[in-house]
Amino acid sequence: MQKQFSWANSAFIRVLRPLVRLALRMGLKHKQMDHALRTVLLEEAQTLLQLTDAAKANVSQLSIATGIHRKEVSTRLAALADAASVPSAPPLPPSAQVLTAWMHLASQDPALLRLPLSASAGSPSFEELATQASRGNVHHRTLVDDLLRLGMATESNGFVELEAAQFVPAQDLQYMLGFLAEHTADHLQAAVHNVLSDAPKMLEQAVYADGLTVQECDRIHALARLRWKALHKELVEELTLAVSRSPQGTHRIKVGVYTLFEDMPTLSEPKESPHA
Repeated sequence: MQKQFSWANSAFIRVLRPLVRLALRMGLKHKQMDHALRTVLLEEAQTLLQLTDAAKANVSQLSIATGIHRKEVSTRLAALADAASVPSAPPLPPSAQVLTAWMHLASQDPALLRLPLSASAGSPSFEELATQASRGNVHHRTLVDDLLRLGMATESNGFVELEAAQFVPAQDLQYMLGFLAEHTADHLQAAVHNVLSDAPKMLEQAVYADGLTVQECDRIHALARLRWKALHKELVEELTLAVSRSPQGTHRIKVGVYTLFEDMPTLSEPKESPHA
């Protein structure tokens, strides 16, 4: 049991480190991070206790489970009853859905890289695309303006033209933080599921090597981007088909990929072969 605790603590610290680096760069201090951690601790403990026995999710049991003093647990529970204590992550923009749908159309017919802003019923137009991709929840003019602001499309003479090969809103910090929160949380969800659940394991793997030059890292990075581009196109087609087949569906799925390379301390051991 002591070894399990030590292993979990080491994993927690390693996963937490880049998030703390981000928080510090964004100006968060110990007070904000501590408040967020205690709130999440309490929420997760409530969920865990309610799964076994809802009656156990009382102040005393929550205090024991989290190590937070009973008085503070009571105060936080009262706050949670009024409103969520931790603000939700910035939502992913609907313009991301529109751009993905647009890329899918253009991959089938390059002429659709340029669309009339509005057109008669049945004719391809950005308005029709936006209505379908956003399920009619966002006006197409709003979506055009967002893509223009992010440099992902241009507009002239009543036409809108796609300029981006993917939705990476580097000019908008709120969107970038939203993507970070959404994708990193889902990646961790899959990894935690694989550790804690007896259900079939989610796909969550990587290959790596060390002792490389930066030029070799760039080459492998370019290869991964190239392969992902082809897989991305195939997945968008399959997901589009899956959505049309699931009018009453309640599940979601996400498939992602990442690449990281960085400088590392001088190697004192022989280079290792690639690992899976």
